[in-house]
Amino acid sequence: MSRRIDYRCKTCGSNEMAFDATAEWDADLQNFVVGTTYDTGWCNSETCQGEERSAFTCDAETGEELRQPPGSFDYIPKPEADVLWKAEQERWAAERAEREQQARHDAAITETVETLASAYEEITA
Repeated sequence: MSRRIDYRCKTCGSNEMAFDATAEWDADLQNFVVGTTYDTGWCNSETCQGEERSAFTCDAETGEELRQPPGSFDYIPKPEADVLWKAEQERWAAERAEREQQARHDAAITETVETLASAYEEITA
């Protein structure tokens, strides 16, 4: 990753963000190493004092808001990522609609087969 990122409070803009995390002991370093962070952090600024839990990712140098596009670990400008996410959501909706249409088609075939089987039994009885 070539871009340096930072986290800022959505309310006050401070970068004094803290995050819950898991840590693992590294015997060689004689220190804890962060394993993973949880979903959201909180703002430790004088303004928010831990009350605000909404952060955004930004470019550490420019302050431009960033976001990860679908299927990527890289950060890009948020407007570009939003366009990609919208296209991804539209693709998911189209796939869901296609699955639902196929399920309705399969149900209609099953109903037709059952009706024909029932009629055949009545005729041959």
